Amino acid sequence: MNNNIFLRFKGFLDSSIRFKLMVSTSLVVFIIYIISSLLVNYRASDIIIKNLNLIMQSHAEKTAKDIYTNLKEGIGIVESVSVNPVVISYMTKTTTKDSIRKVPEYSTVIKTFKNLKESKANISSVYVGVDKPSYVVDEGEWVNPPDYVMQERVWYKETKNRKALFVSTPYEDAITKKNGCYNCNSS
Repeated sequence: MNNNIFLRFKGFLDSSIRFKLMVSTSLVVFIIYIISSLLVNYRASDIIIKNLNLIMQSHAEKTAKDIYTNLKEGIGIVESVSVNPVVISYMTKTTTKDSIRKVPEYSTVIKTFKNLKESKANISSVYVGVDKPSYVVDEGEWVNPPDYVMQERVWYKETKNRKALFVSTPYEDAITKKNGCYNCNSS
């Protein structure tokens, strides 16, 4: 008897137009669903990627503008120090480590550096490297360690090679312990 029910059902499946239409329609709907899903996924991914690219471009432009503004301020300070007659006179007269604070222009140079630093919020230090005594003079009157040799620093070597104002690769500043990157060789 169970065989009889199975044969009836099998016959129904084989001969039923309704079943064949239902299977065909279901298959077509399923294929359309899959294709639609793939197209929607592709378009949505494309739109998301385009939007993310626009957002990243906007952030990159803002960051570039901020960097340019900061570099421009720093370059302005370096240029003003490199042509300042008091600073140039001080650097010329300072020939030994003992003369660093004894040259008459010293106090004026320190005031100039302090004023320059205070005029710009993003500047952490203003200083010059005095070549002959191998000494760095900054607005905070930093005392160079006895073993400090300016001529061995990467920023010093790059500056001597360039012989002009440039933005160097960042380095850790010995005074502020922050990254530095402005260098000018006025000689």
